[in-house]
Amino acid sequence: MPRAERIDHSGYYHLSNRGVGLREVFLSNEDRIFFITLMCNSARHYEFSIHGYALISNGYNLLIETSKNNLSHIMKLINGQYTSYFNRRYKRRGHLWEGRFKSWRIEDKGFILDILAYIEHLPVYTGSATEKQHYTYSTYRQFIGIDERLPCLHNSIVFQQFNTLSQIKAFFSKPVDIERINSIHQRLKKESRKKPKRPKKALRTLALSDLEDITKQERDKKIYKAYKAGHSQAKIGSTLGISQQAVYKIIKKISEQ
Repeated sequence: MPRAERIDHSGYYHLSNRGVGLREVFLSNEDRIFFITLMCNSARHYEFSIHGYALISNGYNLLIETSKNNLSHIMKLINGQYTSYFNRRYKRRGHLWEGRFKSWRIEDKGFILDILAYIEHLPVYTGSATEKQHYTYSTYRQFIGIDERLPCLHNSIVFQQFNTLSQIKAFFSKPVDIERINSIHQRLKKESRKKPKRPKKALRTLALSDLEDITKQERDKKIYKAYKAGHSQAKIGSTLGISQQAVYKIIKKISEQ
């Protein structure tokens, strides 16, 4: 069964991926540095913002924001280039990642800080570190000023929402409600499956009133244009006082010419 096509939109995304068969994908500090450098270079090249990240031994979690519909292209490049690096370094072949990256589009900005707190706690939850401030390969140390902030992190929402280091520390010191995070993910997943409503095209030069008091030939052509512009057959018919079936026949006739 073919995979469903991923529909990209601009906006905030929580992204994650892990190694195939839960294998470790970061075996050394050099691997982690390579991935972070690759991610930051991609952010500069493709003009997206990184709000937070955490690398653990068998995967990554990112919070990014893109103003373009290019998410799949971005992640294909990052995952692909890291796989090439990893396979060369460790003299292996084949897939590295479990599959396509997971993505949750965040339309409700009230969820963004919850997701970011979850990401920053992951190194502790997974046993990669005993304390957040001891782990180099997430963004927390940059948020609280222990490590120099990477250029790709300058626009992080953390620095927009909090004015002082004490406020940042206080926020990230709170325990994360995993049940709430799971609930947010389920909601985001459900929302992502909704098909976007097809927007009606703006009618700058054509209005339904233009279909009145004209010859039949002109009327038929404008009926067809009105239909192509987004008006329903029923609406066109009610405006002109003719049946929807008559409108259908006109549209069919014009389209076949």
